Amino acid sequence: MAKAFRFFTAQICCAEVGVLECLYEPNSSDFRVIRSFSLPLEEVYLWKPKIPLYITSPSNLFFLKHVKLLCPPGVECDLAVKFEFDKNVPFPNHLVYWSYDLLETSVDGIEFPAVILGGRMDVIDKWLERLSPPLSNAQGISANIFSFYNLFRYWETMKEIREKDKVILGILCDVNYTDVVILGEDPSKDWLRTFPRPYGNISLIWDIKETLEAYFAKMCPAVGTVPLTKEISSVYMIKAKDLGEEKEWERVFGEQIGVDLQEFPVPDILADYLPTEKAYKFLLAFGLAIMLAKDKFVVPGIMLDVGRSKQMNTISLIHVLLQMGLLAGMVGWGGYFYFKGLTPLIQHRAELVRLSQEYNALSQKISRWKKRKERLLSKEKELSSSIKLQYSWPEIITALSKSLGTSDGIRVNGLSGSLNQGKKDFISFSVRLSADDYDSLNRFLSNIRALGWFNRISPVSSNYDEGKGKVEMLLVVEKWPEEQ
Repeated sequence: MAKAFRFFTAQICCAEVGVLECLYEPNSSDFRVIRSFSLPLEEVYLWKPKIPLYITSPSNLFFLKHVKLLCPPGVECDLAVKFEFDKNVPFPNHLVYWSYDLLETSVDGIEFPAVILGGRMDVIDKWLERLSPPLSNAQGISANIFSFYNLFRYWETMKEIREKDKVILGILCDVNYTDVVILGEDPSKDWLRTFPRPYGNISLIWDIKETLEAYFAKMCPAVGTVPLTKEISSVYMIKAKDLGEEKEWERVFGEQIGVDLQEFPVPDILADYLPTEKAYKFLLAFGLAIMLAKDKFVVPGIMLDVGRSKQMNTISLIHVLLQMGLLAGMVGWGGYFYFKGLTPLIQHRAELVRLSQEYNALSQKISRWKKRKERLLSKEKELSSSIKLQYSWPEIITALSKSLGTSDGIRVNGLSGSLNQGKKDFISFSVRLSADDYDSLNRFLSNIRALGWFNRISPVSSNYDEGKGKVEMLLVVEKWPEEQ
């Protein structure tokens, strides 16, 4: 009889940790959420869990690869996925936390769609070290995109949301990145992608659009003859609670993708397990929990084992070997050492132990100072980058003015700028232009590109206003620091 599995799952959002305590009984396939609670991140060290803890973490810490595994029926796929890992992941196996799972198991033939998820050990360990125990001592870790994807898979078993010849798009927006999930006709046609762009970034819309076009070109060859909107059933979005409204972003999204955004139906999906007022705070923790109860819920399960064994340092090992050698010598020459050298050896050993303790204490201090130095250098780099960007505002206005001065018939109807801070800091300007014809706009774009001052120039949209007799365009320009 299988033993009941009791565990914690946790999601980290802003300055808070949402925790679910769950119980899964394999014999009866009974899954329950026993309790839910939140902890401030700065006080989480006071919590002392007595059962295993698993956490779901930001997707931008990981890499993700879609692969086709060649596995004949009845054969384990471990060798096939090891081959795909060596072919797709640019890091040695021993330097990576990684795992995989099949997206669909009932596939005709020998090709199984699967996903490989992994992260460099040094990156994951550094992120965990910034968290207080018990989070830093978690037994397993997975990416937010998989918790988000499993919510769709769970919803599918409840409502049968998939449609023939259609896809469903899910968007999970965080502060520094955005997760996108595409649900096809069946799980073998699902697709997962993480973009290193925050919600509200206009370029993110183009990334999503290009991903959809590439997806349809691969899965649905007719994409070139029909608009995207005819192949998209619905688009659902979830935002981190500290993200505000971005009406302009959502408007441009609707214009480019052709489908309006909807709110993800969190209360309906979690109604059997959590009260409505708590559902949003524990959404990803629930997605992780059903992954751990995989025998009950038909969802893929990718959990990275981050248990790290403490290794003995070289100096300590030398001391142990030295002591073993001394003991062996004492056994072989017992009488001689007993009468002649026992006391000096004891004194020498005590001196070695004292020096070893002092060395270990100094090593710990040096390690702490190195970590503090790295944090201060990282902070100094971020502040220096932001300060340099601040001095770029007048130069941006000057560059735009020069371009306008050499282009006739161009009028600026609106100008707005913002400093975007994240993985890469940059200044972004949205410029609304109007002109008598498209040729004027093209000359203006050629002039501004010829300056070579902006890192990215993106014409987002343009249209001809028959009432005004003008061509209007939304232009986004970005300036990055030289060192980035």
